Amino acid sequence: MEILLIRDVKDLGRRGDVVNVAKGHYRNYLGPQGFAVLATAGNKRRVDEELRVHGLRDRKNADAARGLASRLAGTVLTIAAQAGEEGRLYGSVNVAAIVKELEGKGLPVEARMIRLAEPIKQLGEYDVELALHGEVTAAIKVNVVQE
Repeated sequence: MEILLIRDVKDLGRRGDVVNVAKGHYRNYLGPQGFAVLATAGNKRRVDEELRVHGLRDRKNADAARGLASRLAGTVLTIAAQAGEEGRLYGSVNVAAIVKELEGKGLPVEARMIRLAEPIKQLGEYDVELALHGEVTAAIKVNVVQE
């Protein structure tokens, strides 16, 4: 049975692909879950138009992300925190603290953009990566100092 994917499906195809599947797979899973529709001429035109609009929106968002990345280039945040004698923080510097500092500098980022493997728990300077859009990334330095 020939179907048109309206969402990416792992191990099957990407949005807009026309693929052959068993009738039961479409009837019991892909159709009811909203992953695919029958591959008719009307459905193909509709999905092509949605892909075109999605592509335009995606390019606009990518351009905005590149602009933000250029503004973030070279950014150094200084965050004061209480620490013990060995430099170990009493709390930690997490994604929320970094977002708050960036917003204070007029740089709008969302918490989901910040790639921090684990909260910072020591005084020092750290490189933090931000995934702004698809392949657009930026790097900032976070300097954690004694309060």
